[in-house]
Amino acid sequence: MKKFLRLIIAVGLGSFFVGCKQDVVNSFGFSFQDGKAGFGVEFSPDFTISAESRSPIGKYGEVAFIPGNGTDYGIKFDASLNVGAYLDATIIKTKETRLPNGAPFPSYIGSALYRYEFVKNTKFSGNAYFGADVGKRYLGTAIAINELTNGIPAGFSLTQSLLNSNKERVGVATVYGPVVANGNVIAPGGVFGAINLSTTVPNIEDFISGKKLTSDLNSLVISETYEAAGDIEVWTADGRTLTDEEVVDILLAFNRALKSSKL
Repeated sequence: MKKFLRLIIAVGLGSFFVGCKQDVVNSFGFSFQDGKAGFGVEFSPDFTISAESRSPIGKYGEVAFIPGNGTDYGIKFDASLNVGAYLDATIIKTKETRLPNGAPFPSYIGSALYRYEFVKNTKFSGNAYFGADVGKRYLGTAIAINELTNGIPAGFSLTQSLLNSNKERVGVATVYGPVVANGNVIAPGGVFGAINLSTTVPNIEDFISGKKLTSDLNSLVISETYEAAGDIEVWTADGRTLTDEEVVDILLAFNRALKSSKL
């Protein structure tokens, strides 16, 4: 992994892009069946965990970390969510514009998302996210892993976008750093993934608005694989542009923390 990144351009306060010679994300699979959207992020073999871990997302789905095979991919981050959650007032109520560590959502999202915390235990904590705006019906999850603290800057995030066959962005995969206050870690770093249902599921707006019956949506079946974009977006809390060596060192620290995690 060492020295696989190179800086290419700054894009705004605290945020810049790097181009990569080796992907952080290998591939991103998306499926839709029986009214449930599923996505699986396969990270590069550089990112590894030792055991599988799963957690329900209330009554609407599940999230899982699955060890890789050590050759083709390192970690698979799977999530499935029933879009019926959009009609649940106990879930669709709290809006956020930032990741759990205070970094803004990746620039591709560019809007507020409803957040629903579904798990918090000694291994990890998790939030599900639902797009609040027409045309931006993102469906995503963020998992904070308790060991992701040392060597990863507070407020840091690194995002790789996902492209369909027409090279259009349809989603993102992000790793992010911890929350630190007065030198103390308040919350660990983690991973975030999201897909835009507005561009991947036909007539999703009709369902959310009540114009389309649940039975109609349940009959829809989709299965797609998306590729990772060549550019990686990096956010730093203090607005500093990191060198390529610094970005790689952070990713190495992230990998070491994953290896030591008790997932």
